[in-house]
Order: sequence, then structure tokens, then C-alpha cells
Amino acid sequence: MAYDVNFDSMTQQNVKTSKVRSIRRVLKPNEAVFPILQEKELLLSEYSERNASLTKEVIELKEEVERLKTLANAAKNEHVTKMSVMESWRMEKQQSLSIRQPIPSGDPVHSQIQNLLRQACPQSHYAGCLAARQLEVLSVEQVHNVKLWKQYAFRKEEIKKESETAGIGTVVESELPPLDWIQLDKSVNEVVLLHGTHSDKIDMITQYGFDQRMAREGGLYGQGVYFTDQSCKSAYGYLWFKLGESGSGWLLT
Repeated sequence: MAYDVNFDSMTQQNVKTSKVRSIRRVLKPNEAVFPILQEKELLLSEYSERNASLTKEVIELKEEVERLKTLANAAKNEHVTKMSVMESWRMEKQQSLSIRQPIPSGDPVHSQIQNLLRQACPQSHYAGCLAARQLEVLSVEQVHNVKLWKQYAFRKEEIKKESETAGIGTVVESELPPLDWIQLDKSVNEVVLLHGTHSDKIDMITQYGFDQRMAREGGLYGQGVYFTDQSCKSAYGYLWFKLGESGSGWLLT
């Protein structure tokens, strides 16, 4: 069979029948492709098997995690139950401990507090306030009252949450020099202030906290619970000393 081939139009014409058709080119198979194809197919099969194995392991791992979560929650609930049962017992033991813990006289905290109180009397004050610049610290006690501290911490967290939405408002500052052992939270306007009182009120305050009903009548601003960052106001307000006289009392921070 003979054909006339036209490479311009890429057609061929049958010499006998004059039938014309397009030239169809068939690429010669590249034998080098087959080994690569077989290798890729084998690799794909291995990956598929590995993926199935990993999927199974993931499912088993998730089941193990859920099992451990269940055990952890059970242990947590058991702990909470035990703690709630022991809470009343712990509170009784804590309250039976001495709330007022004296700090030895040789401890540096004595001189630190004495210097702080002397500095807490403004230089612009005179008359009765002058005595506050020479006051002496006779004893220092640390108050341990778990119940009152929990109430304070709880109320502090409430204020923090309220300030996140409503804002902190007016910023409160204290003129008292900073104390290294007291960490204050400025986000809730937490400051160190002083409260002066007499020795017969100390036990009641350290055990039950401040109570306006126990405040003396006839004060400068009326019956109430007052705090200040000026040592002379706390001391002079409770008549520890008068002009030219001396006296003693208690300051709470």
C-alpha cells in the first residue's frame, strides 16, 4: 500500500483510493519508565499500609487518653471530697495556732519598720507630729489568720474581675516606703496603709478583722475604721502621745 505524505499539512493520501487522513504519531514506549512506575506503585502500597497502621495507633492512643482522663477526673473528685471533709478539721487546727507570731528583736525587720514609720511622717507636719519622727519600735509581730486572709484574697479577686470590665477608676497611691516582703497588685489599687489602735483591741482585730461597731465614739471623723499612710496620724489619732509627752500603742499594716 502506497501513500503520498504532505508534511506541511501533516496528512497522507492513499495512492490507490485517494483517501486522505491526518498523520497519527505514536510515541515509542520508553522502557525506562516501567521500573520507576513499579517502584512508585510499590512505595504507594507501603505508604497506604503504614497509614492504615498509624490510623489504628491514633485510635488506640485516643482511647488511652480518654481512659487516663477518666482516671484523672476520678482521682480529682476523690481528692476534692477528702479535702472538703478535712476542711473543718484543718480550720480548727489553724485557728488553734497562735495568730500573733512575735519576731525576734534581733531581726533586721525591726529597724526597717522603725525607719519606715519615721519616714512616714511628712516633713511639712509639726507640733504633735514631730514625735513620730523619733518613735521607737518596741516589738514586731506577724499576724497569721488563714480565715481572714482567704476572705481578703477572695475579695481581691472579685475586684480584679470587676476592674477588667469597668476599669480601675481612680488610682490610689501610698506615701509609705516600699516593703521588700510585701508584694502589691497595682491592678486592684492594693497599697500598704497604717491603722493605729490600743493594746486592748489587738486580739479582737487580729482574730476577727476590723469592725466598725467596735470603733470608739467621738473620733475626729466620727465612729469608723480609718487607715492612713502617715504614721503621725495613726499614732496621734489614738493619743499615744501629746505635745511634750510620750506613750505607746499598736500600728497595724
